[in-house]
Amino acid sequence: WMASDQFLGYAASVSGRANIPKINRTQLLKAPIPLPPLDEQRRIAGILDAADALRRRRREALALLDTLPGAIFAEMFGDPVEKSQDRKFVPLGAITSKIGSGATPRGGAKVYRDEGTKFIRSMNVRDGTFSEEGMVRIDEKAARQLLNVEVCEDDVFLNITGASVARCCRSDASLSGARVNQHVAIIRPKNSVFTDFIMGALCHPHMNANLLRIAEAGATRQAITKLQIERLEVPAPTENEAEAYSSRLRAAKGMRDQVFEHQSQLETLFASFQSRAFAGVL
Repeated sequence: WMASDQFLGYAASVSGRANIPKINRTQLLKAPIPLPPLDEQRRIAGILDAADALRRRRREALALLDTLPGAIFAEMFGDPVEKSQDRKFVPLGAITSKIGSGATPRGGAKVYRDEGTKFIRSMNVRDGTFSEEGMVRIDEKAARQLLNVEVCEDDVFLNITGASVARCCRSDASLSGARVNQHVAIIRPKNSVFTDFIMGALCHPHMNANLLRIAEAGATRQAITKLQIERLEVPAPTENEAEAYSSRLRAAKGMRDQVFEHQSQLETLFASFQSRAFAGVL
């Protein structure tokens, strides 16, 4: 009830605050609460419990699907850190054409613009996903200064300094032509078929732990150098294996998107049930 629109409306009506309602103990005790008959309460509780159970199962399914990419990688390529006789390992530099980080343009945040070239910072690179939250842009002059770190569609991003070190994700067409700052490394595969493989290797929990150990060994701060990335050994995939891995990832993403949509619908349905229950129309 206290999360319902009706109660929040009451709190707003008696609160002296304009933005965030705040009520005292006396006002709380005076709050009107609808109290239907006991049988009706049980019926409502049964409906809400059933809807909540469905929400919980969908959340559990989403959590399980989030582990699927790592499981697929391990099944196809083994552990990306622990070497075995069954799989050849190669330096990451052997399957990439570019590894490099950018810089902050002269003037720092003063050169950020509402329009212009996208400028990717470490906050945009999440674990396996890219976030547009907090995205800034730079003007044409600043973008020219960073032409050597122009993003391509199939690049992989790796955070190489700071608290978010070792987080990685991949680029897509919407980020083509963007630039990166000094906290983000661009890793460009020689063949775009290896993009998902490289991201899968870097995002694997064991590789992530390995990257964190490398970063912690930095002389003055958490950092991973270009040379350390180039020398990082990963299982050597064939093009056919990399293509098969990407195909399975797409299938897994399709399943997750479907479950996520169902979860969103259930959240809306549950909120509707709550509202209707306390309005006496459920």
